[in-house]
Amino acid sequence: MNNVLIGRKKEKEDLLDLFHSGRAEFITIYGRRRVGKTFLVNSLFADTYAFKATAVLDSDKQRQLRVFAGALQEYGSEDKSAITDWFAAFDCLRALLESARMRRKSCFWMRCPGLIPKALNLSRRWSTFGTAGHPRVTTSC
Repeated sequence: MNNVLIGRKKEKEDLLDLFHSGRAEFITIYGRRRVGKTFLVNSLFADTYAFKATAVLDSDKQRQLRVFAGALQEYGSEDKSAITDWFAAFDCLRALLESARMRRKSCFWMRCPGLIPKALNLSRRWSTFGTAGHPRVTTSC
């Protein structure tokens, strides 16, 4: 399989401009299945990930939380306690991101609607994560 990104010039420029904006950004990329959304994001930002998680389709809350906790540990979270709800999950994510040594951090959630419930109001909650000199770029597909 060829791993070269062809075309998508405008999309690449837009995403890179957002990444280098110096502000916290929350980017949502949506579209039909199998058109290269994840490939585009990975090809541009994979070396900047401070965190990446992929939802398991049609899974309950507990399984999604286990997936999220596993991703936290994969990216170096030192918190070994069980995560029982999404607020605790985001507290662990905040600690992980604050400990990351990168100046500009990016997070990527794939299948975001399946991973994080609407009631959590992710974009509003996330906006507080980009303050205090810790700019983040978050991308969800």
